[in-house]
Amino acid sequence: MSREHRYRRASTVSRLITGLVVGAGVAGLAAPPELEAQEVTTYVVGYADGDETTLGLLGALVRPGGLGWQPVGSLEGYILGFPQGEETATLWSISPGVGVQYAATNGAFTARGSYQFVGGDDEQGDGGDFFGGGESGPAATLQAQYWGSRPAVEALATHNFGSNFLYTQLQAYLPIIAAPPGSIDLGAEYSFQGDFDDDDTRAQMFGPLIRWASGTGIFTSLSGGLKNNLGPADNTWYGRVAVVFAP
Repeated sequence: MSREHRYRRASTVSRLITGLVVGAGVAGLAAPPELEAQEVTTYVVGYADGDETTLGLLGALVRPGGLGWQPVGSLEGYILGFPQGEETATLWSISPGVGVQYAATNGAFTARGSYQFVGGDDEQGDGGDFFGGGESGPAATLQAQYWGSRPAVEALATHNFGSNFLYTQLQAYLPIIAAPPGSIDLGAEYSFQGDFDDDDTRAQMFGPLIRWASGTGIFTSLSGGLKNNLGPADNTWYGRVAVVFAP
């Protein structure tokens, strides 16, 4: 495998994960009604795929309780590993953000802006294409959630302006087993992601989702399936685990 091909593959993988990281904090963890009055929500996300990409993320959302329009604040940090040449490179990011949320009895809508500070390995120097040249940049996220009927649905779209990268996700799930005081839910997810400047970074992921709501403010979801790379890379698998704490 040539150096150019290895570099392009690493660049593609890292930029694919950009969209996932920006939206991962709340993607896949639609807030049910019992979260309406919570002020602080923390979350942990782990991700891996057959492209040898790994991710660990920790984040928090802060918001007042009650219904109607309200401000929200967020802070996310992650460590990303991906292949670069014959070695594994590591990138880190810290992303503070602010926005607004409209909360209703049967759903919520959130619009949030953030700034992604990125650092770590980039052996290509100024010629690197990681996260828009390995530089920090702003991002915007829109999220809609509806739990007024079954199935519960969540839609999310986020754009990283530093790498001109779009990530979208749609999830739906139904309770299948009562586990008082909570439940076990089963559903499915679909994601599309890609760089507007590079067709080779585009991919879609889809697969089943299982979710456990403890009834005490802890929500755990497992998902995985097919990662359909729309560029030259082969199709592969992906898997994700996420836990939300909202006591």
